[in-house]
Amino acid sequence: MKLNCPTWCIDAGGMALIAAFSAGAFVLGVRPAIEARAQSRTLDQSAEAAETLLQERVTTLRGLSAAEAAARARVEALPGARPLSERSRVMTELAELAREMGVSVRELSPREPRKEARCSVVALRLAGDCTLDELRAFVAAMHQRFPDVELASLDQGASWGMASSAGPFSMDVWWYALSDDAGSAGAKPARPAGSP
Repeated sequence: MKLNCPTWCIDAGGMALIAAFSAGAFVLGVRPAIEARAQSRTLDQSAEAAETLLQERVTTLRGLSAAEAAARARVEALPGARPLSERSRVMTELAELAREMGVSVRELSPREPRKEARCSVVALRLAGDCTLDELRAFVAAMHQRFPDVELASLDQGASWGMASSAGPFSMDVWWYALSDDAGSAGAKPARPAGSP
């Protein structure tokens, strides 16, 4: 029996069948593999970014812990640190030192203690009258006798013209007191917010 179909019909049918099989293989096998590979690449990039961020945070935390330990060690070695329960005694000694240096004290008032990790910070406001030389001598003596006290701010009155003329002044100091639960060791923390 003789077929009346030219060879191009058979070739075209075979090519169509091959194209259909290829399209089916691409849709069922190759395209899902390409999409899965793209998703895998995206997940890998996300995981790398998360790991980098985690490593940065771990490094930052280690640095903060080391800095805190170093600051704690420096201040624990500081002589003269006293417990918070001696607040009135510290204020009395500051007033006596001011009088010794020729400073007339009008105000010496503490603020409420602010609790830090291993100490309490007590802001003290001190105001009075003296000459510039007396004020310099008082501040120098305060730093020497009170290693746990830090000068936070100092305002001198506008009436001071020369070192020999007396005028008003006011200052804020921070007293780093050992917390009652810190035992015999305390830590002088970073300067309070708003410090000069």
